[in-house]
Amino acid sequence: MAATAELRRAGVWHHLRRFSSVLSIVALSVLATVFVQHLLAPPRAAAQADQPQVVRASSFELVGADGTVLARLAPGPTGNGRLQLFDTAGKVRAGLAGDGRFTISDADGVTRRLYAGYALTAGTVGAPPINGIQLDPSSSISVIPAP
Repeated sequence: MAATAELRRAGVWHHLRRFSSVLSIVALSVLATVFVQHLLAPPRAAAQADQPQVVRASSFELVGADGTVLARLAPGPTGNGRLQLFDTAGKVRAGLAGDGRFTISDADGVTRRLYAGYALTAGTVGAPPINGIQLDPSSSISVIPAP
């Protein structure tokens, strides 16, 4: 008891009570902030069972900021899948057909510069049968230099 009376006389007891009050207010503020953040925070992005896991469409186009089609994934003329990549002028520069053909075209979008694949029948758009790689006459084959 004597120690408590001394503390009261020294004013320490008053400071301890004030400190504990301030500490309680701070603790409650932190808890309230965490609780409100938990209530208001958007849910974390996660795969949800009630959401479709596959996007299905008959075709898909990737467009640039100006609306120019840059890529198209769609069925080809024979019903196989086909991926086409376009330059910013809208010309087809690369194509991959589901029947096993791969084509790289010149800037005109028509002249073939590289034709590769394995398709033993002619394509519906005039593509000849292929089993290997064909290059434009002015093309060459070389090794990529080591970095």
